[in-house]
Parts: sequence; structure tokens; C-alpha cells
Amino acid sequence: MILTGNQSFFELQLLAVQPSRLSTERHRPSLLELAVRSGWQRHRSVALGATLRTDELDQLVGWLRQMGQPHTRLPRLLFQDASLAFDCLTADADECLLQIKLDHDFTPAWHVNPLTPFWIPILTSRLAVQQAADDLYAQFMQLAGYE
Repeated sequence: MILTGNQSFFELQLLAVQPSRLSTERHRPSLLELAVRSGWQRHRSVALGATLRTDELDQLVGWLRQMGQPHTRLPRLLFQDASLAFDCLTADADECLLQIKLDHDFTPAWHVNPLTPFWIPILTSRLAVQQAADDLYAQFMQLAGYE
């Protein structure tokens, strides 16, 4: 999935599924390995590593789909691994200003203070947010072998 603003972009790719291996963990959601590409002004960054659980991916897809609806604002979306978070600062009928937290594994190398997260601002259309949700869901379905 990719979200693009005037001076920024955020791309999230699912690389692999790590299924639960122990019989005692079979009821737990699988983990997804991620790659993130981001850009802000003239800076670019690529990072690999942090994980999302499959249920958290489902929450993210749902959050993005709801943000794709006119006049919707939702609370900040946080995950167990604190490397990513999603927030909506402002919203109107056609656009929304999202902020995406890049921390730990995903902190851009050019970020001035690597001890604090970088929140990348992305002003984008609601249609683009809806498309990003659909792309992320399709990416997961293909990776999981459902398509």
C-alpha cells in the first residue's frame, strides 16, 4: 500500500508470514514481516523488520477503510510493536491529514533525534486512503495464499 501527499509518502509492504510454530501458540495470530519506504521533503528512507500481527493488520485495514469515508475521524491506531502508529489530525469531506509514526526499526536514518519517533505528515484524498486499504488487504490475501 502507498499513501502519497504533497511533500511526503509512506509505503508499507508485507514481506512474509511467520506462522505460530508451537502447539500452544496456534491460537495466536501469525506475525507479518514488514518493509517500509518513506519520504518527506527531499529525504528518503527504507527499513525492514518490525512485525505486525495478522489481527493488527486487520485493524489497520479497517481503520483505513473508515478513514476513506467522508467526515470521519478516528482515534490513533496503536500496535503491540511500537514501531508504527497511525493518526488523523484533520479531516474534511474529501481529504484527511494523516500522521504515521516511524519509530524503532522504522526511524529514518536522517531523522535528527533517533531517540524520538518521526511522525510523517501525509495530506491525501479519502479515495487514496480507501485504495491503500484495498491494496493492503489484497497484498495480505496474496501473501497468505488466498488468491
